[in-house]
Amino acid sequence: MFLTTVGTDPRTRELVSLATLSDRYDLPLSTLSMRYRSGKRGAALVEPPHSARARAAKKAASSAARRRVSPHSPAERRQRAEAILATSPGRLAGCLFRDFAA
Repeated sequence: MFLTTVGTDPRTRELVSLATLSDRYDLPLSTLSMRYRSGKRGAALVEPPHSARARAAKKAASSAARRRVSPHSPAERRQRAEAILATSPGRLAGCLFRDFAA
C-alpha cells in the first residue's frame, strides 16, 4: 500500500497529489517531493527551477568569495615567511620547494 502525499494547488486551492501537481506544472515528481519534505508549500512548492544561467552565476559568486585577497600586507607576509624559514622545518621546506617558488 502506497501513501500518496497531498499538496494544495496554489492556483485552484484544491488538494491534489504531488503526482498531479507534477503534471500540472511540468515539474519532476522528485523535485516536488524534495521540496515538500523540506517544508515548502503553496507557490514555493511549484515555482520553476532555477535556470542554468542563474545556477552558474551563483556558483561563480560563491567561488569568488572563496578567493579573497589576503588581509595581510606584503611586508607582513614577508615577515611571516622569514619567521617560518628561520625554523628547522622551514629551512628544509625552503630547500625542497625552492624551485616551486619561482
